[in-house]
Amino acid sequence: MHKAKSIAQEVSHARHKEDTIDIIDNVHPGEQNCKLKASNSHKGPFEFEKVEHVQELKDDQHEGPIWCMKFSCCGRLLATAGQDKILRIWVVRDAYPFFQDMRTKYNAEKTSNLAAYEGMSSEEASKLTFMPKPFCTYTGHTSDLLDVSWSKNYFILSSSMDKTVRLWHISRKECLCCFQHINFVTAIVFHPRDDRYFLSGSLDGKLRLWNIPDKKVGRKISGIEPMPGEDKILVTSNDSRIRLYDLRDLNVSCKYKVDRKNRDIYIWKTNHDYAKFSSVRRDRNDFWEAIKAHSATVTCAIFAPNPEAIIKMLEESNKLFQKEQSERDNKVLCVTKKNDKHLTDLSESNYQLRILWLSSIPRFFGGCVLISADFNGCIKVFINKTKA
Repeated sequence: MHKAKSIAQEVSHARHKEDTIDIIDNVHPGEQNCKLKASNSHKGPFEFEKVEHVQELKDDQHEGPIWCMKFSCCGRLLATAGQDKILRIWVVRDAYPFFQDMRTKYNAEKTSNLAAYEGMSSEEASKLTFMPKPFCTYTGHTSDLLDVSWSKNYFILSSSMDKTVRLWHISRKECLCCFQHINFVTAIVFHPRDDRYFLSGSLDGKLRLWNIPDKKVGRKISGIEPMPGEDKILVTSNDSRIRLYDLRDLNVSCKYKVDRKNRDIYIWKTNHDYAKFSSVRRDRNDFWEAIKAHSATVTCAIFAPNPEAIIKMLEESNKLFQKEQSERDNKVLCVTKKNDKHLTDLSESNYQLRILWLSSIPRFFGGCVLISADFNGCIKVFINKTKA
């Protein structure tokens, strides 16, 4: 496999060489050549014509390829990791005092990069972007590191081919927590709005949501339903929560919850009237309505996609039935007419009232049709009508 990869790289390099031209060859004393190239079709001007190599980060123990690099959210720390199983944190030169004070505050082991300045001229030291030695290094993984992720509060996640994710903090020396997987963990990321959670992607084809304080995967997904006409999906899980995700940024738009699941059908509005929310959080909706209808736990409920047709059908059938019922009543009244004039007059008046009532029935062709099922296998249909 390595031989095939080497041959492929040589072929690719040969083809690339035919397609490119040298722009500039900057050689700095004591440094490797810094060549810039562009395709033959790109005649200039060149955006990176004045690129300059200013620093090289090296560690005496650094071996093998680096598979991932990630900046912290503030941009002052850089995490690098790869085949040598070590997570290294590099700090921007001017930020070193700040992070050193942080480590001292939490009684962490002091690190000193000052010795690295020895032998450097003041001019060379002034050109450093990062401190020349890692601010801290973390060991514990037993195989290649594949990805890292930063939280806003300087926690770091590292994932590895050893099938684990480890949690670190720059103020501490030891690993804070280890999350076990069943295959290589190729990608990790903190939740963008709540760093108590993180997502991990593994070669087993699964994306897992982890709860860091509880040290376990998030609840199992029990259902996924797209929102009609919107770039959103509803996801239900067995923690009695329904979450509305916006597919444009993959964030949770709103969470719907009740205290527990029971025999009721719960209904929330998705066009949120935030003024009615009792929760302080604007993304938590506990403003619900419930239908008490089943004698066993409700297992699923859906809305009919075309309720108007169903409601119209039922309304027309009901109107026809009422008309036929009135006609039958009229026949009975005609039979009694010969025997009792008083009854006949009253019955005729009653018949007229029936006809009047039928003609004044409002037409309910709008609304929704709800179908629910329970633990005992009972399926029920409900209609909520609005006037047309």
